[in-house]
Amino acid sequence: MVNSVMVFGAHSYIGFSLIEKFLEEGVEVTGIFTEPNRDDQKNLLNERLMLIGRNAFFQAEFSSRHLTEEDQADVILFCFDMVEKELEKEEFINAIQLAKKHKTQFLLIGSNVIHPNKDKNPLIETRLGYLSEQLDHYSVLLFPSLYGPFQPEEEKIHQHLLAYIDNKQTSLNIEEPIMYIEDATNAVWTYMDELQQGKMYSFVSELNDDETNSFSVEIKMNETSSKMDDVFEKQVLHSSTSIEKGLEQQLDTIIRFQDIYKLK
Repeated sequence: MVNSVMVFGAHSYIGFSLIEKFLEEGVEVTGIFTEPNRDDQKNLLNERLMLIGRNAFFQAEFSSRHLTEEDQADVILFCFDMVEKELEKEEFINAIQLAKKHKTQFLLIGSNVIHPNKDKNPLIETRLGYLSEQLDHYSVLLFPSLYGPFQPEEEKIHQHLLAYIDNKQTSLNIEEPIMYIEDATNAVWTYMDELQQGKMYSFVSELNDDETNSFSVEIKMNETSSKMDDVFEKQVLHSSTSIEKGLEQQLDTIIRFQDIYKLK
């Protein structure tokens, strides 16, 4: 039973969403954030922190340097989105060393990673090499592109919805696996107690190819084998949210925070 977690990369899409999930489940959370560079990203992060509000189960830190050797948790997670292009090297090392000192279960969780026919990412391979050298009590969980409320602005689904709001007649073809954000966070919570040490998992949605009439989005999940399939155990997740409903939730969030997204 997990009672406390420490989430590095709390500013990432998957990281902050996991914080919300853990708090919902009554888990004590310490979130280690990297402060965004852009004002709009800072404002959006502040809004999400305000939505959490004052919570006795939540503590936010904006650098792992503020942590002490006595800071502990049942599980340490390092979260990242490949849209960020790189992992924060110093924070990654600090997270692993903290887990090593206290012999804490360590989870490396990445999104925007699984893509059919894409070559193995050398950045991930380097980090996995360092992780396996330093720890034996770790697991790796990788997800495809995630969508839903608060999706990063750089993602093409977000950009398409902005065009939709602006009444531009555009269509979007997605030829890669995608997953609704809540399906990803539910999977992490469900599998946490069942993960095998030293094992690597890839998660995909059971959703098939789809086309939404409302948003002019055509999605081809592309079941072509990924080049990571030979080293990652594949898990197919049930989705309780249709693509149409997920896009509606994302659109509602954009409209709700339109001042930050600078909608006309």
